[in-house]
Amino acid sequence: LAAPAGENELTEQEKKDGWVLLWNGKDSEGWVDGAGAALKADRFQDGSINPKGAAGHMAYSKERYGNFVLACDVKVSKGCNSGLFFRTGSMKDPVQTGFEIQVFDSAGKEKVGKHDSGALYDIVAPSKNAMKPAGEWNHFEITANGAKVSISLNGEKIVDCDLDQGTESGKS
Repeated sequence: LAAPAGENELTEQEKKDGWVLLWNGKDSEGWVDGAGAALKADRFQDGSINPKGAAGHMAYSKERYGNFVLACDVKVSKGCNSGLFFRTGSMKDPVQTGFEIQVFDSAGKEKVGKHDSGALYDIVAPSKNAMKPAGEWNHFEITANGAKVSISLNGEKIVDCDLDQGTESGKS
């Protein structure tokens, strides 16, 4: 029997399958803020990274990845408006040089749009609102394989798109 992984750990099978642990659960090793400096100790709270208050309110992995599957858990506060950025060209301008998956306090909202939680921001709206209420943990799984991007939130696939099919932001 395989032993289950603890918080911020990979099982032996996950390691064999090529998964990479992005954060050690303790400190800034492997992470920088929006200015490229190591994240300060106060950005690590209760076994989590909280970029609020860091330069640019951002936390970046030092490593760069092409195609990937990212599994992560997020918890938002009431009124939170945040995001998970990927394939950014510049830490100084992630909004205009990359893609954002919206992380937003939108639980309970019936109609969803391109700026609601789980959206590929300003490109593709989620198919449904799968966000849990503020204060609860939400699980994202993001797959980026070439131009194909899929997003699952709390076990439900909410975005499945081919970025090569769109040509202009806000027009997909």
